[in-house]
Amino acid sequence: MRDLGPNERFAYREINAAEGGGVPDYSDPEAAGPAVAGITAGTLSSLDVPGVPPGTMPEDLQPWQWPQAYRSYFDSNLGKAGGGGTFENIGHPGVAAFAADTSFRGGPAGIRMIQQAVNKVRKDQGLPTIGEDDIFGPETLGAVNQVIAAPEDQRAFAEALKKFRDRQYSDETWRTDHFLKLASPDAY
Repeated sequence: MRDLGPNERFAYREINAAEGGGVPDYSDPEAAGPAVAGITAGTLSSLDVPGVPPGTMPEDLQPWQWPQAYRSYFDSNLGKAGGGGTFENIGHPGVAAFAADTSFRGGPAGIRMIQQAVNKVRKDQGLPTIGEDDIFGPETLGAVNQVIAAPEDQRAFAEALKKFRDRQYSDETWRTDHFLKLASPDAY
């Protein structure tokens, strides 16, 4: 996809790598088929991915279609903040990737984790909290950028997000640790 900005492209590459790329994941015996690049049949069927006919299974997608599926997912789930383009408006590529992966991995619960991490830092800064409504809209986007403006607060946000993710996905600390490193103020 040529219209991806650098933060969005980076986030999608990192999600794809964390999800195992094109290696089919058969770990969910209840699924209609394997997930590929983190894309499940259920998710794919709920999206309007350009050039992908209804009923397509994840294993039938071409690698160049994975970012289109990611974009469609984020356009649907982060639409109030700008969809997939939201990541271009986050002031640090690693934080954008951490937020993208958290949202992709957890859906609305992932968005809530981002909001909780923002609120942890805002409380420490003596600022009012934002709504924890599972909706990544302009308020959440603005609050993320506000809390990552100073390197020490960016680090605090990333650490808080790690704690929320570790509680939810205790068997995926390797993944969360990877995104934590990307979100470090000195990573970029």
